[in-house]
Amino acid sequence: MKITRRGALSLTSGTAVAGLASSPILAGRHGTPGGGDPLHSPGTATMIDGRANGRFAGVPVGGIGCGTVYCSADGRLWVWDIFNAHHEGVVPADDPHPSLTSPHGGRLRERDGANYARPPQVGSGPWPVVCGTELELFDPTAMTAAALERRGVSAAGFGEVRMRAQPPGAQVDFADPDCPVAVRLDAWTPYIPGDIESSSLPALVMEYRLTNRSARPIVAQMRMRLENRVLRGVGERNDAPIVNEVFALAGGAGVHMFADTARQPFADLPDLRSRPDYGSMALVALGPDSAAYPQGFPLQSPDHVLRFDSHPWAPPIGTAQSRVLLAPGGEATLRFVIAWHFANLQLQAKTWDNDHPFALSRTRRHYAARFADARAVAETLATDIDTSARKTRSFHETWYDSTLPHWLLEQVMSATTALQTNTFLRFENGRFWAWEGVGCCPGTCTHVWQYAQSPARLFPEVERRQREEVDFGLAQNPDGSIGMRAEYDRNWAADGQAGCILRAHREHLNAPASAFLERIWPRVAAAMDFMIARDGEGAMPDGIITGRQHNTLDADWHGRVPFLASLYAAALHSAAAMALTLGDSGRAARYGALAAMSSERFGELFDDELGHYVQRNAPGDPAAIGQGRGCHVDQSIGQWWAWQLGLGRIFDARQQRTALHRTFELNHYRDVAPLWDGAYEPSRQPLAFALPGEAGTVTCAWAKGVARTDDARHWMAGYFNSCMTGFEFQLAGHMLWESDADPALLDKGLIVARAVFDRYAPDRRNPFNMIEASDHYARAMAAHGMFLALCGFEHDGPRGHIAVRPRLVGEDGTFRAAFTAATGWGGYEQSPMPDGGLRLRYNVRHGTLEATTIGAREPAGRRFAGARLANGTVLRIDRKGQDVTIHLPQRMTVAEGGRLEILLS
Repeated sequence: MKITRRGALSLTSGTAVAGLASSPILAGRHGTPGGGDPLHSPGTATMIDGRANGRFAGVPVGGIGCGTVYCSADGRLWVWDIFNAHHEGVVPADDPHPSLTSPHGGRLRERDGANYARPPQVGSGPWPVVCGTELELFDPTAMTAAALERRGVSAAGFGEVRMRAQPPGAQVDFADPDCPVAVRLDAWTPYIPGDIESSSLPALVMEYRLTNRSARPIVAQMRMRLENRVLRGVGERNDAPIVNEVFALAGGAGVHMFADTARQPFADLPDLRSRPDYGSMALVALGPDSAAYPQGFPLQSPDHVLRFDSHPWAPPIGTAQSRVLLAPGGEATLRFVIAWHFANLQLQAKTWDNDHPFALSRTRRHYAARFADARAVAETLATDIDTSARKTRSFHETWYDSTLPHWLLEQVMSATTALQTNTFLRFENGRFWAWEGVGCCPGTCTHVWQYAQSPARLFPEVERRQREEVDFGLAQNPDGSIGMRAEYDRNWAADGQAGCILRAHREHLNAPASAFLERIWPRVAAAMDFMIARDGEGAMPDGIITGRQHNTLDADWHGRVPFLASLYAAALHSAAAMALTLGDSGRAARYGALAAMSSERFGELFDDELGHYVQRNAPGDPAAIGQGRGCHVDQSIGQWWAWQLGLGRIFDARQQRTALHRTFELNHYRDVAPLWDGAYEPSRQPLAFALPGEAGTVTCAWAKGVARTDDARHWMAGYFNSCMTGFEFQLAGHMLWESDADPALLDKGLIVARAVFDRYAPDRRNPFNMIEASDHYARAMAAHGMFLALCGFEHDGPRGHIAVRPRLVGEDGTFRAAFTAATGWGGYEQSPMPDGGLRLRYNVRHGTLEATTIGAREPAGRRFAGARLANGTVLRIDRKGQDVTIHLPQRMTVAEGGRLEILLS
């Protein structure tokens, strides 16, 4: 399929792609996608060779907020960070890097990029768990004889091993010319957007599809082993017997693994039940011919032991197996479930302003309120596993059945896997809580998490509860300010405060009705009024805050700061829109007038000579670090937010686009080596989030190629010289939103994003772990904003409005992508009709779609006369340029499995 970018630059001309031929982009991770265009074409899935270049790959495959378990590129499970051990990094970087050090001196820490510079390899980590799967093949006419062959389902057992890099979940193919049976592993956990309860089980499924490639029948048996690591996850002393006990369940057999604390022999030891690694595990084989054994391989006696008690220093290894008869050319699927239940969270951190330990009132995991132990988890999942598999597979297929570039779809989902790691937690009372990255910087930090877009679009309940219970609940101070880290730090951050207001608006749009906004509106208004009071300190508000403004670069800035001023302006526009929605006319008028003033004043920060926005300080402002006359990657982030909230343009279009082009010119490096070799500021090395030989976009740059002259006085210079994925994705997404009238920005946005994708190539590091201040960093979920921009997605759940106005389509108008709405999700597609019209289809795969108006974009050069439903009902349309809004005769509800089809002609 040919791709049109409505006049975008070619890959060989123009400043937008200068030097692209020497970039790793052309080599890519796909080989050569369809059409030979690795930047824009759909391409195909990234494939990782599990034998040659899969040593770093690890896809999180456990439930949301349930700990971290990786599946490797050859189908092995590793990391096993489920025992509540406190640490930074998905795997702590205990050994110092041989050449790199922290910008603060000493060893390179996880928060400085230790696991980026030297990525953990498969099997590493301080929580080893013996786990593996074997394939045995038998002659069905001689089942009592020894197996024809036995091989491990891993790179050691098969000559060809390839992983499809498409999270959520992992798919690995195993084949060998000497083995008559090929194996496909699907490692997954229930992952159903819109259903957070089903998607947050402490469990995973290892699903093996076996194909008999021979001309004779074969009995295939899969056997999985799992070690009981209860009370041995954090390496502390334990004297209670470790027990494996076989149990039966409908359609299978399992081993329940626990510790018999009632038989703890030494009374002077602390209560083992309070330990973070106290709990249970379970291994289940599903299928009509399944069995389980408490220790080792199956015993020869038919009356095998159902319980095995072990010394605590020699934990037993349980076994579960399932077998099937494969006809010549036949296929069958065997499933195993692994579950865990370690509810005692151990959250260790220091408060921001003193050294006393940080503690929360509830520190047990959410699954403790739902399940008594791991056996109950496994039984619950097994009971309706077919439904879970169907819905999980449906979302996976819907997401990747798209005309958008596969690499970008993978990138968005790779960032989202942070929810399936210990970056993201959920407490027993249902509250959500998060670090910035694994084990680093606690409190669901407002100024970091305001970048993350994925949770709100995939699991909107998560963000609604966070707004209502935390940001506008326990974290809000009496004066309306919001503690940037809730209990951990009650000080406000300028960007985080504005971000909470903007996210309240987003959560309203992703809700089915206005009840959520009605409940929290007084507190949102208080937060907005607090910011306005800071704007008006000593005078009347004028649209820009100039006093102390703490922000995500971990310092207090002063003066008129572009990225903070843009967020404040966006928050005012957003608050005005929310007030109008609720009929609060007084606040709507007040916020609206100040929003208009704020947008105008923001334009005063644009420097025509430099071509971007600059910080302007008044005489007497504290000499705190700031961008000064530098070009900051987030300088107009407020407009990025405005596009996502349907607020339209709030800042001058010419200035915005000029600044975006200038940011690409100054901040984007095809090779970041100069930042490391001392050419810019030798005493301020970047953080290790991009290394020499790699492309990236830095946080702040200066037109003359050097940092501000007083930069050496400020520790923050290392931030300015660093490439941080969340910032890069915000910039890329903003470029994509602005590309309608300036198609060159589409290319530049994709180049910025693709540079990140190539930095995380599987032969370099783990493609599924985006690193900033520690691993699986939350800000990287700004990547979802790029997907929304390419789709031109709009949604207002309470109003019943949904729109897709794509920016990257086939020449004939063909476009496909997933959509997620307030009450359901599915696939959107548009395709040309023989009469020259355009067919729009919303296929609902889960939940429902509530719609009153539908938005679309006419192809270039086309102007449709009208619209109708598939049944012929004529619909009214409004037009604004190429964009049309179609009015349905009444609010329609499209049920799961149904379709809404509209014809434009």
